[in-house]
This record gives sequence, C-alpha cells and structure tokens, in this order.
Amino acid sequence: QQSVLYASVHPMEGEGFDELQAAVEKLSLNDTGLEIHRTAGSSNNSNGGGPFLGPGLKVGFQGLLHVEVFRQRLLDEFDLEAIVTPPKVPYTIEYLPSKSYKRPSDLPMIEVIEDLIQWPPAGHRFKVMEPVVEVRILAPVDYAGNILELIKRKRGFKMETNRWMN
Repeated sequence: QQSVLYASVHPMEGEGFDELQAAVEKLSLNDTGLEIHRTAGSSNNSNGGGPFLGPGLKVGFQGLLHVEVFRQRLLDEFDLEAIVTPPKVPYTIEYLPSKSYKRPSDLPMIEVIEDLIQWPPAGHRFKVMEPVVEVRILAPVDYAGNILELIKRKRGFKMETNRWMN
C-alpha cells in the first residue's frame, strides 16, 4: 500500500536521532504501512529537518489514526517521545499549456509535491489532483444519519447505503 500522507519525525533531543531511527526501523518490521526516508543528515545541511528540528525521518502513513498509533507505539514500546509534524498530503500537479508562460522542456509536465514551498508560482496554469480513497463503512443503522453527514462534510461523493440483515 502506498502512503497517503507524510509527517516528519524528529527526536525530542538533538542527539537522540540514532535511537529514534532504530526504534522506527523496528516498528516498520511489523507495520508494512510505514514508509521511511531520512530527511536530514547529522550535519547542518538538512533538506527536511530545517535549522530548528535538525535530523529526522520523513514517514509515510495510511491515515491520521495510523500517525497516532505510531506515536503511541514509540512511547509504549521504546519509551521515546518524538516531535511529529502535522501530516502533509501529496498533491499531483499537471502543468497545462499557457500563452503567458512556456514551461521549460527539461522540466516534467506532471510532478508530485508534498509541501507548499513546492507549489507552482503565479502565472502557471495547472491542474491539482489530490488523493482519493474508496471507503466502505459497516455500522448499525442507528448511526447512518451521522455517518452520512460526516461523509458530506469531508467532501465524500457517490454515497450508497444498503441494509444488511442477520
């Protein structure tokens, strides 16, 4: 399964990166939904940790609940508290032809961005595609109204309900 959102994970103390990395790697052995990439080296030239957070890991998750379970497991199984940044969702940007701006031919016409700093500048024509999931919810009929309302608030579409009998 491909990750649907990403968060940066950093040790609470700067020198705790190796311990954090080892713990996350152990968690990933029995959590195949985790996708792990190092975001910054131990030196000052970081490409994801920034000057404030220092070295860290970019971790892909299956959803917000997965992030919370991951945090709790770090604490319960390894007694590690970590800084976990708010998760970001990757967007696919498809650049469209434009009379006012000609995109250089050496740049891709479709790219995936995970941070607003990568967002196309003004003047570019583009289409944004965000991740979509197909969900099936099984719940008692008493909750149907609240569930349908929640789905509408979260921009759900193609809703269908079926009654199941025992």
